[in-house]
Amino acid sequence: MRQALCLAAIALVAVLAAAAARAEGVAATVPAAISVDELAPGMRGCGLTVMKDARHGRFEVEILGVLRGAAPGRNGVIVRASGLGLEQSAIIAGMSGSPVYVDGRLVGAVIAILQGM
Repeated sequence: MRQALCLAAIALVAVLAAAAARAEGVAATVPAAISVDELAPGMRGCGLTVMKDARHGRFEVEILGVLRGAAPGRNGVIVRASGLGLEQSAIIAGMSGSPVYVDGRLVGAVIAILQGM
């Protein structure tokens, strides 16, 4: 079976996560963020999203690279996504905002599809 390449830009929300962690009573619920400096091609993690019937779903990600300065003050992370049928469909509409984690730490959120093959 041919594997489809799913590339998604991940917006790093480390600044937002850090700010939220400082809010009273929130620190225990906000996962630590991982810096782009700690990411390397080949690292694996997971993302969480909601699929049909409002069921939570987990998809796998493999870090392919980092785009420094992808937007003003922001970096992007290119990933290959798999699971939940993403091998055939790529990232689909409605997945924007889905959190992505590596080593249990927040990388950011899915924000855009760059390419689906």
